[in-house]
Amino acid sequence: MRLLREYIRELLMETDSRVIHRVIPKFDVNAENPMDKAATKDINNLFRVFHISKDVLGNTSMHGRKKDDQPGFTFTPRVTDNPTKDTDGNTVEDDFTPRVSVGPTIEKCFEALNMLQGGSGYLYAAGGAAPGGDVKVFDLQDRFENCITKLSSGDNRFGEMFKFQKYLMSKFNEEEAARWIQSGVDAPSDLPDEYEIDWMGCVPDAMQTEEDWLLEPTTLMFIGHVGQGMESMKLSPGASALLQKLGFTLDIEDYREKK
Repeated sequence: MRLLREYIRELLMETDSRVIHRVIPKFDVNAENPMDKAATKDINNLFRVFHISKDVLGNTSMHGRKKDDQPGFTFTPRVTDNPTKDTDGNTVEDDFTPRVSVGPTIEKCFEALNMLQGGSGYLYAAGGAAPGGDVKVFDLQDRFENCITKLSSGDNRFGEMFKFQKYLMSKFNEEEAARWIQSGVDAPSDLPDEYEIDWMGCVPDAMQTEEDWLLEPTTLMFIGHVGQGMESMKLSPGASALLQKLGFTLDIEDYREKK
């Protein structure tokens, strides 16, 4: 099973991924006279993928001037501990592929996290103006049509209203499906290999949230603290220095890129 999953994961990375190229500006984490804030719309435009964490990670810092402060954090793919469930409490997304979830905008990250209005978190980003090499992103939207084809049946179309038990009934005869259900099979990772494979990269709300995955360890730049629906956000020292290097003004009341 483990070897099979590794093989399929490598195959997905080759066939369903896109590369986001990044420029490599130089910047100083401990720059003087840092910008305190930036407009969230400009942050959305500067970077290509985003991740929101409830905590500051690693040696990244909102305030630091420490020697070991780092401008970014290396995320390691892992299996989600909070997969999407249907109304019966059964898992209806790939719950076995290690990944780092990212979104194309700050707003889409909040949407994917199902945060109530007023939520907040610490923002990490890659691509665009972020330092480092290219970013390889596994595109869940490109994968979605395959998920519909492989998993849907009759009135049980793969998506936000998808039902796992109906899926079992469509793949097995009634007696077999009942036996699977009674034995506690309630997630794709419980299925035999030939059925589990069909769930690779399948997330039922991916078309709405525009979630994508990083399948390899990837360093994302720490941008700062952001609140849902807020027009501006508090910058980390590293992000502040980067924006100044890119020629952004310091006045949040008149925040625009210098021409």
